[in-house]
Amino acid sequence: MTHVHSLMDIVLQDGGSMAIEDLRRQVYQAFGQDARFESCSGASGMNFDEALDFIVSRGKAEKTATTFTMTIAQHCDH
Repeated sequence: MTHVHSLMDIVLQDGGSMAIEDLRRQVYQAFGQDARFESCSGASGMNFDEALDFIVSRGKAEKTATTFTMTIAQHCDH
């Protein structure tokens, strides 16, 4: 299981905003198309799209139909 922080790191390393399909390609390349994500709060088993929605629901990012933008400059380090 991959932590959502890893997904967030990809976006932050790219300047904080990415086209969702570019992010999807990078995530699939790094973790595989079947990657599942977990969070600090105990959510787990999320696919790519569910992980994006989870991050948005936690107020850490905004998502449009084509773009994913982090609204924080970093995430917790643990």
